[in-house]
Formats: sequence, C-alpha cells, structure tokens
Amino acid sequence: MNLASIGKSLRSPGKGNASVHREEWPRIREIFVKGNVFYQVDPRPHARRETFASLVKAKTRAGQLAKDREEHGKQGLLAPLKDRVLLAELHEEVAAYGKTLREAVETAKRVWEEDRERESSVSMGVALDQWLEAKEKSYRAGKLQPRTIKNLRPLVREFRSAFGHMNVLAVTPDSLHSYEEERPAQARTLITKRAKLSEFFRFALVKEWRRDNPIERLHLLFPIKAKRSDVSILSVEDCRTLLKLAKEAENAAELVPYVALSLFAGLRPSEVERLDWKQIHFEESQIEVLADTSKNAESRFVPIEENLRSWLRPHQEALGRIVPETNWRRKWDALRIAAGYSLRGENKKGRIWPEDVLRHSYASYWLAVHANRPRLAEQMGNSVEVIRSHYRRAIPPQAAKAFWELVP
Repeated sequence: MNLASIGKSLRSPGKGNASVHREEWPRIREIFVKGNVFYQVDPRPHARRETFASLVKAKTRAGQLAKDREEHGKQGLLAPLKDRVLLAELHEEVAAYGKTLREAVETAKRVWEEDRERESSVSMGVALDQWLEAKEKSYRAGKLQPRTIKNLRPLVREFRSAFGHMNVLAVTPDSLHSYEEERPAQARTLITKRAKLSEFFRFALVKEWRRDNPIERLHLLFPIKAKRSDVSILSVEDCRTLLKLAKEAENAAELVPYVALSLFAGLRPSEVERLDWKQIHFEESQIEVLADTSKNAESRFVPIEENLRSWLRPHQEALGRIVPETNWRRKWDALRIAAGYSLRGENKKGRIWPEDVLRHSYASYWLAVHANRPRLAEQMGNSVEVIRSHYRRAIPPQAAKAFWELVP
C-alpha cells in the first residue's frame, strides 16, 4: 500500500472520523465529498445545513447565524434570504426616522384598525337622528325649553346635509373647518354651531361611537376671533322704573318675584319660569336651582341678597311655581311695553329690549361690588371664561351701591 492510498483511507468518511471545529450552535463539522475536504455549518433545527470549502468562511457564517439568532430569534433564521434582505432595507428606512421595525409595524396596525373602525362605525345621519330624538324626549319630559328644541331642529338638518354621508369616526377638524368655510357666518353664529356640534360629539362619546371630541381640536387649530363687546344692562333708574311698574301691576304677585329674581339673583329666564317657591330657602338665604331646570344640567345655590329678600318677602307664603303656566308671556310683554320698550314690533318708538338684560345687569353690578369672577361664575352657572368675556364694563361705585339699595 502506497502513502496516497494510506492517506485516502485515513480520511475516508466513516462514522466518527469527521473532525468538529465548533461545538456550540451552530456546529461546524469537517466532511469529505469525493475525497475532498469541506466544512459544514449545521444550524438545525432552525435552518438548513450549509457547506463551505473554506473553514474561515464556515466560521464567518456560523458567527452570523449565532448573532442573528441572538438579535432576531429563531423566526429570523427561518425567513428566506430575500425576506431577510428586504427586512434589512426596511430597517434602514425606518431608522432614518429614529424608529424600529417593531414601532413601524405597531403604527401601521393602529392606522389599519382606525380605518376598519371608520368603515364599520355608525353614519352621521343615523347618529344625528338619535341625538335629536334624545333631545325631543327631554323636551317632552319638560327638561328643555320650546325655544331650545325649536332652534335645534334646523341645525340638525343642516348638520345632516353636511355630514350625513360620512361615518361618525370620519369627521375631523379639517372636515369641520371646510363645512364652516362653505357656509360663511358671523362669529357668534359659528360659536353657536360649534357648541351644538360639541354637544353632539359628547353624545357620541357616551354612545362609544368615538373616543374624542373633534370640536376641541377644531378650537385649537381654527380659533374663532369674535369681536368682544360689553353686554347691555339697565341703568339703576331703568331698574327702579321696571320694579315700580311690576309692583303696581294687577298681577304683581307674579311679576315682582320674576323681575326681582332675574335682577338680583341673575337667574336665566327659563330658570325663573320653572322655579318653585319651595326652592327658595329664606332661612338659609339661598335659592336652589335644580339640575333639570338649569341650562348646563347642574344644580347650584344662589345667595339671596338683602334687597332681593325685601322684594320676595310679601310673597313668600305663595305655593307652586313662581311664574304661572298660562298667559305669562302676555303679562311679561305688557310690563316691558309699559316701561317704554319695543317688543317684536309693538311700541315701535320705544327702546329695544336687550336679550338677557336683567341677568347681565345682575352680573355687572355684582362684580362692581365683589370683584370675584370665579364666585360669580359658580352663582350664575357659567364658566369663568364666559364671565371674563362678557362682563368687563366699569360700573361707578355709587351706581352699584344704588342698585343694591333698590327696595320696595
């Protein structure tokens, strides 16, 4: 036997004859193919075996596989080469934004889920109909004033015309702003529409049709710049004349409490009209405004000022509603016309009666004495922002003093 044949037999592939060049995963074994030496990288069970002619290349590949498993787990090893190349390219793209592939996938999943929710959510037409029906139900239960529901119906028709074809989730601040641009209106009208839409979207939140109120972002992105103007108030002499005429009227028992509560407690007309004598607590010097009679559906207590007490005292034994349920509007209009004001065309030579002028007078004269806007906001059932926006008129101290000294 010559040396060549001896060498060949010594290196022939037999069980247990192959050398192992790497013990840890993935192993590297020396194998023989047709008398030639090769080096096999064995990453099983996570991937197929690979064969290299060079031990250096085999060790390099084994190192790459070990690193891949450490960084990307077993699934990364199972992916085809073309997928791994694609992942590497995508990794570079998202890294430019300071993100990882995992973060990119999570973001995409959120977007797809939002798209799916939008496609399956309730339509604005159906949602607006349900909201209006809820309002109609409150009106039938006596919780809304006729004027409120009357003004709401045409607004809902307009909202339905603008957004009825969309789903509730599809309405964005941009689409709301486009709606406003297509229907130009004065600032106060836009503010009113936004307030009603905000109320609708709060209804949608309760119904779990949305998780946010887009009107809040609309205010931030597209604020309405309304002209600030002082509210109209009655002079002390105007107040004295109105109270005197109410006291001398045939139906003074109805008119005097209404005017006094509006003027010296700042109650809204709708709140006085639904107020019961049992809610006037003379011993505690407080008026209780119930939630179902309040505009913001929250109960509150309003202090009874001393001059208000003197106007109410002659009538404090009365029972039931402050204001009668029949012919009240006719009696109240007659008093204002007698005081020289013009109402809906009557008494055309008289002054126009400003809306909510008694409540505005109360707030203005009260601030002139107390200078406490948060407290006034609580008493009137408003926000501090509304009080700050509406009541900035400077009232002379002597005028404020005279106002709070108006007594029978």
